[in-house]
Amino acid sequence: MAKKRDVYYELKKHGTNAERKINKKIQDSLNKKEIIELASLYSNQIAPQIKRNQEIVDSLSIALNFPTKKDVANIAKMTVQLEEKLDKLDETLTSLFQKNPQINMANNKTSADERKKRLKKILLTSLFSGDNANEMGNLIGKAKI
Repeated sequence: MAKKRDVYYELKKHGTNAERKINKKIQDSLNKKEIIELASLYSNQIAPQIKRNQEIVDSLSIALNFPTKKDVANIAKMTVQLEEKLDKLDETLTSLFQKNPQINMANNKTSADERKKRLKKILLTSLFSGDNANEMGNLIGKAKI
């Protein structure tokens, strides 16, 4: 077992060294003025090919069911938005609990249904007033929250 670990350690060490050397060569070659000028000459010709390749990959991703770079970026954006909404909801619930000490969600003597009803009532009265609260309560009750 120790030999396997040593082999993997050595492989990782050599792979890291090779990666470092390759990255250094790439960086050195990118810093040359001739390569930059050559790349700028052909960039207009290569750009349509890259765009066409991207479209092909996008169509293949649908058929083969794998995410594209755009899909991952969209998921990242939605995750950030979701986290922001959850933070706002957490702040709202915290302020409601502070304003209404009669809500004790950790109270084991009351059932979960009773706590839900109490929380629903407080939420409705804080969000809506009078008849609107009763109307919204009926709608929410039908939705089985």
